[in-house]
Amino acid sequence: MPEIYLDDSPLDIDDKENDSTVGDLIDGVEKELNPMRRFVNELSIDGDKLANWRTGKTPGIRLASLHEIRLTTASVDEMMLRGVATVQEFLSHIADNTARTVKNIRAGTGDVLTAVSGVINDLNEVVKTIDSLVKGTASYPADLFKENPANYYKGILDHMKALKDAHAEGDTVLIADILEYELKPYIEDMCNKIFHSDRT
Repeated sequence: MPEIYLDDSPLDIDDKENDSTVGDLIDGVEKELNPMRRFVNELSIDGDKLANWRTGKTPGIRLASLHEIRLTTASVDEMMLRGVATVQEFLSHIADNTARTVKNIRAGTGDVLTAVSGVINDLNEVVKTIDSLVKGTASYPADLFKENPANYYKGILDHMKALKDAHAEGDTVLIADILEYELKPYIEDMCNKIFHSDRT
């Protein structure tokens, strides 16, 4: 049986049959943590800090085959608020990048296509982060948004497709129009409707 630590404190686990797995351990720990709105967010095995440990072979590793396991927990609420802040940062960056790109297009300066790629990547990150937050609130209810941001997925994806199409055609005039007259007001409306005013 390995030495097991939870936030650097020793943890005793009953594994008389020597058949428990890492996945069993984490499931059991998170059931205990759930009322405290905490979860396991880092896992180290035999001195190695693992990435993507919730998938693949890691959950099936038998505890009896290991020497040391360290679990680090985090506050669900802190992580969620950090996620909201990340969405706000991306949207702010998109607004700045959009205004700069439109200005450059109208002036015929700057690397427009690279800037548009940046806007598309930022929009993609917004969708992924919001999706994670919405899924998180299914397990840990939280008042993160005034309105469900998932309602804006289709609009964001539609604008991403329009930008990609215009980008592929090299149509900078159309890109500027989409950014200035469609995406910019859409993002502004989204921000006004989903974020609590006391957290912006």
